[in-house]
Amino acid sequence: MKLDAVVERMAPVTTKIQENLYIKTLMAGFMATMPVLMFGAVCSLVVGFPVTAWTDWVQGNALGTALQTGVDATTNRGLTPFSGQGPCG
Repeated sequence: MKLDAVVERMAPVTTKIQENLYIKTLMAGFMATMPVLMFGAVCSLVVGFPVTAWTDWVQGNALGTALQTGVDATTNRGLTPFSGQGPCG
C-alpha cells in the first residue's frame, strides 16, 4: 500500500519532467544514438574477446580490421582533442 502512495505523490512531478522540452530532446538524442553505440559495443566485444587464439585470428585478417573500424568509429578512440592525436591534437 505504501508504494501506491509514493507513486500517486510522485506522478505529477514525473509528468512535469517528462513534458519538459529539454528532457524530451535529450531523451530523443540518446535513443537515436543507441543503435550505433550498441554496434560499437558488439564490435568491441568480438575484437577484444580474451582468448589468445581468437585474438590472433581476428587481428590476422580483414574481419579484425573491419570490426576495429566499427569500434573506432563509435568510441572515437584516438581522435579526441585531449589525446594529442588526430585532427584536433
